[in-house]
Amino acid sequence: MPEPDETTPKTLPRYAMVTHIFTLCAVVLSKPLYDVLASQPEYFIINRIATGDIYLFVLILSIGIPIAISVFHLIPLKLPLHKQIQSVIVGILLTMFLLQILKHVTILPGFISAVLGLVGGGFSGIHYYRNRQFATGLTCLTPLILIFPILFIFSEGIQRVLHPQESTETLSQHKSPRLAKTPPIVMLVFDEFPLVDLLGATGEIDAKRFPNFAKLANDSGWYSNATTVETRTDRSLPAILTGKYAPENAMPRLEDYPENIFSLLAPYYSLHVKETTTDLNPEKNGEDSMIATDQKSRQIDRVKALLSDMKVVYLHLLMPPAFANSLPSIDEQWGGFENGHTGDAESYKTRKEELETFIDEMKQYPKETFHFLHLIVPHRPHNFLPSGKAYTLDGGYKTGHIKKDKQGRRDELPDVKLPTDRLHQGLLLQIGFVDTMVGKFISTLKEMGIYEESLIVVVADHGISYQSGLAIRTLSTENVGEIGFIPLLIKQPNQMKGFKNRSNVETIDIVPTMVDILAVENEWKFDGRSLIDLNAPARVHKTIIEKPYQAFNFTEKEYRAAKEKALARNIDAFSLNDFRATLFHYGVALNLVGQPKDALNYESIPGTIECATVNDFLNVDLSAPYIQTQLSGSVNMSFEEIPQACVVVCVNGTVQGAARPFEHEGNIQFDLVISDEVFRQGANDVQLLLLRVP
Repeated sequence: MPEPDETTPKTLPRYAMVTHIFTLCAVVLSKPLYDVLASQPEYFIINRIATGDIYLFVLILSIGIPIAISVFHLIPLKLPLHKQIQSVIVGILLTMFLLQILKHVTILPGFISAVLGLVGGGFSGIHYYRNRQFATGLTCLTPLILIFPILFIFSEGIQRVLHPQESTETLSQHKSPRLAKTPPIVMLVFDEFPLVDLLGATGEIDAKRFPNFAKLANDSGWYSNATTVETRTDRSLPAILTGKYAPENAMPRLEDYPENIFSLLAPYYSLHVKETTTDLNPEKNGEDSMIATDQKSRQIDRVKALLSDMKVVYLHLLMPPAFANSLPSIDEQWGGFENGHTGDAESYKTRKEELETFIDEMKQYPKETFHFLHLIVPHRPHNFLPSGKAYTLDGGYKTGHIKKDKQGRRDELPDVKLPTDRLHQGLLLQIGFVDTMVGKFISTLKEMGIYEESLIVVVADHGISYQSGLAIRTLSTENVGEIGFIPLLIKQPNQMKGFKNRSNVETIDIVPTMVDILAVENEWKFDGRSLIDLNAPARVHKTIIEKPYQAFNFTEKEYRAAKEKALARNIDAFSLNDFRATLFHYGVALNLVGQPKDALNYESIPGTIECATVNDFLNVDLSAPYIQTQLSGSVNMSFEEIPQACVVVCVNGTVQGAARPFEHEGNIQFDLVISDEVFRQGANDVQLLLLRVP
């Protein structure tokens, strides 16, 4: 590295160089993360981050990391060498700063942004070494070391986390509610579950694909026009549990929602509660009232998890989009981003194990128990087959078709229909898994002898949309049919026959309905209405809030048309009018499935198929919780052949799947999932054929 000019001091005091590192860390590292967390304070509530954890995190970010970077100044080296090392560190930090700025220049390719960031950072490091004024400028920014953490701590959202204030509506304002009836209650809240994906071509629940939902509907009231009132789980779930619209600045915790279904039932019921994204249960602040299944981790574990999440968030802020696609997504869950990353062989097990554990625990409770479960299924990542076995470790994103925005959220679907439909199929397969678990709930209640007398509520917080070229979760008039409509089934105690209710229902109607069924005497006020009160005024339109606080209003004509269009898309994409179609087979070549390979009478297309997982079937363990049944890869063939080409999968001499190849980013690819039930223990002969199928 060149020596400084004669007019420039060859060295700075070490304390000044350390101060510069602290200043740059504040600007480059701390402030971006503080801004993200201050805009999403719900993260701390949902992940059970305590007040002390937040202060410890601030100390680590604003003091601990700069100290760790500055530690080389303790090494007894000559001062000029210290400054050379210092200049390299300054260059690296300023490179990171420039990359964050260049990421917002959308016209620049990712590679160019990376090169410009590296060149600019390197030049800045040299300038720091040679130019006293540059270093003086950094010294002038020293107050930022304290200003940024102070602004974060005293920001409105973080203050609401650190110092929760009791809602203006406290339980003490009203008399304790009285319950005339105390039947067993089971409430299941699923996540990211569109109603339309539960339906067949006639608009009824598809008993062939989802038999357990159909059985439950035969004993329940099915509210076929039920919609969410919020598209964010941290707000839609409190609306479900309170019967009220979420206040503007409310956090998903008891202090902000004291009047909720848990506090209503707690004096009369044992509470068996599994809250995933809320903390509304008054008993042990979200822990189970009899079995401490969710005891909070030690502080060090929580802070380590927080730091792990912030590392992923920061990499998304730093890396150009072209490079960020390999990072864990930060929009599919509220935390634990690395735990859900592709290739994590253990992460897929958690949701299934939580479901099965909850079902097993139900048997340990007395009859008068409120069993509540909110679980992040069929929410992404889509790992599960209807059997409950996992078939992929990456949630179906092998070919990377969902685009990420600058914050790392997968929210834009490609314009190509075939890969979009395949991703949508992953959701349908996972709904099949949910259906299997609903069947286990029903069987367990019958085994306990309480099914008939139980009050059962099955609902979802919101849906998700799979339309080519549109957002996957951001609500619009084009995708409200998928995102807005959700399943809602309510089985009243000793209900003998199911019925279908086509009225305008919203999720804020659930608690008022439960209050009526239980004949509760209380003075609580609801925004929703009881669905069994024939005198309750009918709702004129639907309101769905996309984000604080953009409200969409839909007339009856508009919301019914949106639902019908969503169903029509599913009928077309998944061949719902064809009796041969299943969750695994749709679209092309349905007539081939089940045929012997030797009986196929189709012309081969010149070309080759590359699939990295085809050899995984040489040693299949049917007892394992994971079987790789997703086959995807590339096809080397003429682009002109794509419209009539078909990749056909034969397992042990029989056709078990087929899919059209498609063009993606200049390559020809294919992607399909076959059933785990077609394999035998041990070695399986899996062959991929490239045939011309009109």
